[in-house]
Amino acid sequence: MRVLLLLLTAFGLAAGDPPITTGTLIAGPGLAPGDLTGRVVMVEYWGQRCGSCIASIPHLDELAGLAGRDRLVVIAGQGQEPGRTLRVWLEAGGGGGITVTDGITIAGRNQRSIPHVVVYDHTGTVVYDGRPEALTAAQVRGWVAAVPDPLVPATKPPGAATAISAISRRTGSITPVLNSLRRTASGAAGTSAAGAQAVLGHLADWVAAETAAIRTMAEVDPAAAGERLDRSLAVVVGDPLAAPLADMAAAWSRDPARQRERAAHNALVRVMEAGSGSRRAAAQVAQIGEACERIIRTWPGTRAATQALAVRTAISR
Repeated sequence: MRVLLLLLTAFGLAAGDPPITTGTLIAGPGLAPGDLTGRVVMVEYWGQRCGSCIASIPHLDELAGLAGRDRLVVIAGQGQEPGRTLRVWLEAGGGGGITVTDGITIAGRNQRSIPHVVVYDHTGTVVYDGRPEALTAAQVRGWVAAVPDPLVPATKPPGAATAISAISRRTGSITPVLNSLRRTASGAAGTSAAGAQAVLGHLADWVAAETAAIRTMAEVDPAAAGERLDRSLAVVVGDPLAAPLADMAAAWSRDPARQRERAAHNALVRVMEAGSGSRRAAAQVAQIGEACERIIRTWPGTRAATQALAVRTAISR
C-alpha cells in the first residue's frame, strides 16, 4: 500500500545512492538514507505553473504504479515558487505513491527546461535523460526486471536452479519451495544438497535482515513498518523461518496504539488515492480536505492525523 508523509525538512541521500538531494517533502513516501540504493530511480523536474508539466503528471503516476517501492522509486521535484504545490499536484491527478518535493538537485546538473525526466537503473547508471512523454512503460518494466531479487543469492549455488527459479517467479508464499529445499538438503548428496543448504541459509539471513529493518522503521513510521511486515510475512508464512516475523505481527496485533495508527494511515492513503490518474475538479480537492478533517477527528494524536492536518492546510491555500 502506498504511504503519505509530509515533512518540512531537506533531505540528502547516503553514499551509494544516485547523487540526488531533495528539498521540502510535500506528498508521497518519505525517503531515508539508502532508500534509493539498488532500485530504479526516476526523477522528474516540474513546475506548478508549467502546463506541459501538469499534463505529464498522470503519465508519471502510471509509470510509478508499474512496480513496488522496493524496486522503483519516483520523485517529482517542483522547481518553481512553493506554496500551492500540493493543490496543483492533486488537481492534476497525482497519486500518493510518488515522492513530491519543493526543490530537487542532481549533482553536476543545472536543469532549466521542464518537464524533464532522469532515470537511474539499479546500479546508479543514468539510462534515460529526456522528456517524460517519450518514456514508455516497456522501458521502465525492463529496468525494473533487472533489479536483483533480495530472496535470491547473488552467487547462485549449483544444484539449486529449480528452487531459485520458483522463488523468482513467486506470486505468494514460497513455503512449498522451502519444504522442497529441506528435503533436498537432508536427503540428497553433492552439489544438490549444498545448493539447497546455501539457499536456505540466504533466506534465513533475509528474514533476519527484514526483521531488523522493520523494527527500525517502526520507530519512525509504525504504519509503513506494518505494511512491510505484512509483505515480508506473506512470503514465508507457515514456514519455521517465518517465526520472528510472525511473533512481531502477533505482538503488534495486540497493541491498540499501533492498530489506531494503521487504521488512520489506511484511511489517509484511500483519501489521497481517490481520483488519482486523471484531473481532479476543485470540488474533489475540497472533498479531500473534508476527508482529512474526519481523520483528524476520528484518530486524534496519530501520525496520520498530523499528516491529514498538513494536507488540509496545504490545499486550502
